[in-house]
Amino acid sequence: MPYQIIIHGGAYSHDGGDEAALRKEICNNIVKEVEQDLKKGAAALDVCERAINLLEDHPLFDAGTGSYIQTDGEIRMDASLMTGDLDLGCVIQISGVKNPISVARKILENPLHCTLSGEGANQFARESGFATHDPKTPHTKAIHDKILHTLGGDRSYKNVAAKFGPHAKSLGTVGCVVRDSKGMIVAGTSTGGREVCYQGRVGDSGQPGNGTYANKYAGISCTGVGEKIMRIGVARIIALYVEFGDTLDNACAKAVAKLGEIDGRGGVIAISHRGEISYQYNTKAMDFAMASD
Repeated sequence: MPYQIIIHGGAYSHDGGDEAALRKEICNNIVKEVEQDLKKGAAALDVCERAINLLEDHPLFDAGTGSYIQTDGEIRMDASLMTGDLDLGCVIQISGVKNPISVARKILENPLHCTLSGEGANQFARESGFATHDPKTPHTKAIHDKILHTLGGDRSYKNVAAKFGPHAKSLGTVGCVVRDSKGMIVAGTSTGGREVCYQGRVGDSGQPGNGTYANKYAGISCTGVGEKIMRIGVARIIALYVEFGDTLDNACAKAVAKLGEIDGRGGVIAISHRGEISYQYNTKAMDFAMASD
């Protein structure tokens, strides 16, 4: 059976600037690297995790290293991983780890719970042998300093909302969807939040059905304004459209159109049980790359 893979490095409300070509090159290189594993018969779960690890490790992307700093000075990340047979692992607001998607996988493989958050997720990571890691970079520190300057010492929710509003310029997040040679579909998404994040803010990426979803019909990973994606359940409705007979392209287009109806901006990547690959977005740009056998 042929394999398929698609990854994304985020959707953007701008054209990507000077970094656009580099981001595209990085995505292409990551797909080429992990495709070698697929050619050797690697399982979709392994390939999906590895691809997202590589995206998390690059400071140009908003996940893992490169995650944004919340208003209280801490980085808290979300990630989820889901398989076509409905195995699921999620972390919400985890901190002090290099690769949140790998912690999500560890939960998936030890399913007392499907989701851990905050200090519970941090403790689970330590118990599972994940080393402590500070994902802050000079770039994200500089952004945080500018935000604090704008806030003028008042980090209250009311002031953050008044100074920055609901719209976001950088809509990072990374994700991957894979269908392996045995037909297993796996989807994963990892994020370091929004550029301006009040402490404790949770987006769509760590929530199944919103930013990530997989079943026997399709796998989906989303990127964009999580506050809007969550109101529709974008990933889940794409899978439902496919289950009820839509082509994957049509399913993704309808979901992104619904997102636009509530002034939501973002994009999706997806693979169906029929081997279709699709990507749709309503922003000016979205980083992605794909390959198939």
